[in-house]
Amino acid sequence: MDAFYQAFGERVRRTREGRLSQAQLARQMHLSRGSIANIEAGRQRIPLHVLLVLARELGVEPEDLMPRELSGPDDVVPPDRLRRLHALDRDDVERVVRRARLERDAAAK
Repeated sequence: MDAFYQAFGERVRRTREGRLSQAQLARQMHLSRGSIANIEAGRQRIPLHVLLVLARELGVEPEDLMPRELSGPDDVVPPDRLRRLHALDRDDVERVVRRARLERDAAAK
């Protein structure tokens, strides 16, 4: 999974650069500048709700920050983890995504 987070961090960095400094993004997200640096370096894994806020602050959709391809054995998700993911309540995830989009749209007005 490390390659995934490194690729994710690189996409975050490329999206952020030219728009905001790490410090500015950190302030907007109520994180430390070091956290932003660690996310961009692939050293800090973020939860779903932070991904939604990060995408909103960068003015992109969450999927725009996701690596397009996974490569290598580190990117294989163990079957027991997949079973746990399938157990998540889809309504809860959809509710979080809807709310993030509403907040993004309200901020754009």
